[in-house]
Amino acid sequence: MALAWLLRRSPTMIPIPGTSSQARVRDNIAAATIHLSDDEFHRLNAPTVEASPR
Repeated sequence: MALAWLLRRSPTMIPIPGTSSQARVRDNIAAATIHLSDDEFHRLNAPTVEASPR
């Protein structure tokens, strides 16, 4: 999902993930087929709320 987000974030950015696992190579390639909607992309960009300390 992180790779899909990076690809959606900038058409000129080319993420170069590294891995030694064939399964992860397939996962990384599959990220190019994920098309995030505008809503999904904006929700992933939204700041998260941290839990308050106790």
